Amino acid sequence: MYEKQSNHPQWSEVQGSADSREKRFVCPFCHKCLMTSQNLEVHMRIHTGERPFSCAQCGKRFTQSAHLKTHQSVHTGERPFACTLCGKSFIVKYSLTLHLKKHHSNCIQIKDFCGKTLACLKNLKTHLRVHTGEKPFSCAQCGKRFSDSSNLKRHQSVHTGERRYGCSHCGKRFAQSGSLKVHMSVHTGYKQFRCLHCGKTFISANHLNRHISVHDG
Repeated sequence: MYEKQSNHPQWSEVQGSADSREKRFVCPFCHKCLMTSQNLEVHMRIHTGERPFSCAQCGKRFTQSAHLKTHQSVHTGERPFACTLCGKSFIVKYSLTLHLKKHHSNCIQIKDFCGKTLACLKNLKTHLRVHTGEKPFSCAQCGKRFSDSSNLKRHQSVHTGERRYGCSHCGKRFAQSGSLKVHMSVHTGYKQFRCLHCGKTFISANHLNRHISVHDG
């Protein structure tokens, strides 16, 4: 095998057998070989410090458009990578992967009689209450009953007046994290609920449901 340098300063042609030939683009700084000129262009930014992609919100700059797109989630609040086992969502896929390894590595998948795929016996037990109607957790204040303890805990804030979740933009506080998430759309402009009929978007499911009645007549 031999290497034949081309006239182009950024790539060389490597030949093996007569029927095997590939072009490699070589970095003039560290001599790393890349398969395409586009890959070389992106790689070169490590050496040149060039960051051509900037965030319109805060001005932070990035070497790749994908990195900028991930960063923009900080401003929009969008978390596109959701765990199908517990519902928790993440900004980047790598965070979801770490979450799965940490919290669900020992879980098993079970399909109950409604066909829903669940993880862990605890999740299955909670889900089955949807079908049985069992509500073992009751509020000491008003007697209202719930199928799981987390729903009871959220309900209790109605009586205590506790507002644990505060908006980092304006300081307004909310009893439930879901209410804070809806409120944040006022600041970010992000509307995650889309009408399948006309494509119009809304900041909350309630607003979307009211809108759908227009189509239903």
